[in-house]
Amino acid sequence: MTSVPNLYLGRQTWLEPLDAAALISAFETAARALIVHEDKTLLVYEADTDCWFTAGGRLKPGEDLRAAALREIDEETGLACTLGDVVATFDVLMPRQGYTTHKFEYIFHATPKTAPDWTERPHIDSDQSGPVVSKLRWFTADEAAALPLVFPEALRHWPSLIKRGPA
Repeated sequence: MTSVPNLYLGRQTWLEPLDAAALISAFETAARALIVHEDKTLLVYEADTDCWFTAGGRLKPGEDLRAAALREIDEETGLACTLGDVVATFDVLMPRQGYTTHKFEYIFHATPKTAPDWTERPHIDSDQSGPVVSKLRWFTADEAAALPLVFPEALRHWPSLIKRGPA
């Protein structure tokens, strides 16, 4: 019998404090992509939070996880990628404009179909309805570990996410 890795990272703490009296008023599901090429991963920067993330976001009504991850990769990076397995999941309570969302996130391993020829570049997110990606950058494991703000924290040690994912 083969053992199944535990992909759940637990509840992650959001970037800003959560009011203890806050009530959950919405549930959301999000699909993200840990895009890896050789020894680097691609992270996206959102200026309004001053934080680095994996490409990804909320599912649209009726959309499945894989389709959402590929759509978000396209919107936030413009890259064509091959999507692999889920390598991590987590949940987070996110305060937003007077309400709190309980969000469940799935991170897929992905690889670009074409080798990137840049390290960092500005980007205009094609979906302007939420937080907007303003730049993209490839990070080594050491560079990601040294970032002042990254979400979720497990991205600081992104190679371990790939190692614990399904074979």
